[in-house]
Amino acid sequence: MKFSDPLSSGEAMQAVIEMKKHRWASPGVDYELIIQGKLILVPNSERLNRIAKDHQQAVSGGMFFTTPDMFSTIVERLEAAQDSINEHIKTLK
Repeated sequence: MKFSDPLSSGEAMQAVIEMKKHRWASPGVDYELIIQGKLILVPNSERLNRIAKDHQQAVSGGMFFTTPDMFSTIVERLEAAQDSINEHIKTLK
């Protein structure tokens, strides 16, 4: 059986989003925004600041076996992925 790649098949992506929306919804996730190419991976600044503080506490507390990337680097990668996914979704319309 051959499966569709959800990133290259708008129909498959729509089906995955619809199934997730109705069967395994996550609180706070607006699936309609995803379909519109407005996926949000990076939270608002207030929440991001709390996550940054938690990340720093984890680093200071020795919760990693190796030195993790700086939080700003992680956020930059998430923003790049968010933008790339959203642009891709918009091209499928």
